[in-house]
Amino acid sequence: MRILTVCSAWRVFGAETITLKMLAGFQSRGHEQMAVTSIWTDGDFGRRLQQLGIRELVLPVGSVVASLSPRHLKSSADLLVRLPLLWWRWHRAMRTFKPDVILWTGGKQPLFLLPFLNQPPSILIEHAEVLPTSPVRWLYRKLDHKLKGFVAVSDFMRGFYGSVGVSEHKIRVIKNGVFFERERAALRPVSSGNEATPMLRIGIVGRIARSKGYECLIEAVRRLHLNGSKVEVIAFGSGPPEYQSQLQQQIAAAGLSRNWKWMGYESDRSKIYRGMDICVMPSCESESFGMVAAEANAHGLPVVASRIGGLPEIIVDGVTGFLIEPDSPQSLAEKLQWLVQHPESARAMGRAGHEHIFQEFTVEKMVAGFESLFAEFAAPDR
Repeated sequence: MRILTVCSAWRVFGAETITLKMLAGFQSRGHEQMAVTSIWTDGDFGRRLQQLGIRELVLPVGSVVASLSPRHLKSSADLLVRLPLLWWRWHRAMRTFKPDVILWTGGKQPLFLLPFLNQPPSILIEHAEVLPTSPVRWLYRKLDHKLKGFVAVSDFMRGFYGSVGVSEHKIRVIKNGVFFERERAALRPVSSGNEATPMLRIGIVGRIARSKGYECLIEAVRRLHLNGSKVEVIAFGSGPPEYQSQLQQQIAAAGLSRNWKWMGYESDRSKIYRGMDICVMPSCESESFGMVAAEANAHGLPVVASRIGGLPEIIVDGVTGFLIEPDSPQSLAEKLQWLVQHPESARAMGRAGHEHIFQEFTVEKMVAGFESLFAEFAAPDR
């Protein structure tokens, strides 16, 4: 099939990583592809498309931000000015590439292309939970009239679609594929409690934001130190400098500055997870899937995560890690303490997590789900 995928994000994060895996999976199955990216990116996604050998079409795809800040006003105005160019180049791509199906990887992407969504069939994959406000419900009602199907990346996201008015018969659950089957051997479980490491290494990965539970982790680690458990935190990711500065002040006040390392943004997943003994996701807001938890388990790490959003669909509580209630430093500290005191059990959890991910969340399984969906919703007359 000819598949056109719209992938407009300014930087490669979890959703973009999954999208690249999906495109690579389609390529391995022999599908012809074109990927639409936005002119407002750092170019990393385009470079990765080039490495995969997938054709890229750069368009002014974006969304208007409801904010009065000068930066957002300027970006929204820039988008509106470029709308005629977007429409002309989109129409030309439809005539030249002639896709059998269009995949959208975010709900805001089709907003300014609604008049063009009748043919070919369009399917939305929503990677981010959005609050079901009145504007969001209005948008999804419009999309429900235009799109052929909606893919939920978790059972939790199926519920989100229902909350914003998407027709139940149009929703299909296709869970994210984190790694290819062929990557299983290379991602052998990492040993927890490395004797050569003086302190246990706790890792947190992703966008540095309040919703990720950083304050909860700081307090949990402070309690661990008071109990005599010396651990080190390794934080990968980027975020607003002012918020990271606030966190550094909290870390210093807790006496943890020497035990906390900020590693910045890192695109190489193996470099991230092979420096950890345990991974934590103490999120205090819902995760649509929980990409970091799945990646960490695949690398053989036990994961302690909040019982929220799609995370309970990844972590098998007591088997591949632990689930805790959101914003509960005491519970987080207790589970981390248990893993510190039971290193062999921590290693067993990591091994179980590795097996679980490669049974349930492979790229091959994800691609098979999409191919079944195409046969149902977008079978081409070839």
